[in-house]
Amino acid sequence: MTTEDYIRFASALVLVLALMGILSIIVRKLNNGTGGFLAKSDRLSVIEQKMIDGKNKMVLIRRDTVEHLVILSPNGETIVETGIKSPKIVKSPKNKKDIPLEI
Repeated sequence: MTTEDYIRFASALVLVLALMGILSIIVRKLNNGTGGFLAKSDRLSVIEQKMIDGKNKMVLIRRDTVEHLVILSPNGETIVETGIKSPKIVKSPKNKKDIPLEI
């Protein structure tokens, strides 16, 4: 193999890697931060997750308006509670004048 062959191989490798990078940027822009490829609905989300110990994790998942509590472990998953209603979001007052006084 000559030096020209090595240069041709290296430039082809750089070209292929650049095309892969450009394609990944395009797909990421099309996804717009959603879960699946070009997914438009935002029905499923992970609300919160906490580590129980080194191997087990507790996850709160929301589907539509219902939340599910699941424990994930190396042996599988366990559904602890289903049908949890989403809490109503209460807006906090912007200034102290809006806080009601209790007598």
